[in-house]
Amino acid sequence: GADVADAAFLVLLSAGSIEESASPADAVSYARDKGWLSQEIEGSQTITFGRFSYLMMEVHGESGGIMYSLIPGPRYAAREAVFQGWSRRQIAPGDEISGETAVRVLGNYLAAKGEQG
Repeated sequence: GADVADAAFLVLLSAGSIEESASPADAVSYARDKGWLSQEIEGSQTITFGRFSYLMMEVHGESGGIMYSLIPGPRYAAREAVFQGWSRRQIAPGDEISGETAVRVLGNYLAAKGEQG
């Protein structure tokens, strides 16, 4: 599976929040400082779909749907990612995802945002 550090690096880099010269560990620190990752999460842990979706939405400033706006977090971020079609398949918020899945979901998200101007 994709680890938290690599996923955070990928998402933060896609938003221009960190430099390419930064390390995955720097990305985890930055995301923790912003409150996008909890302090107890280790960079070496495999990332879940919900946590990845939440990180992607928060880093990119997505408002999400009604439930996400009321209770922002991994559960509703995962649902939003599926609803919006960023994930082409249903994935449970607690399911660990591969690096390939993380790249595909982020790519779909960025493509959808690009189409919206």
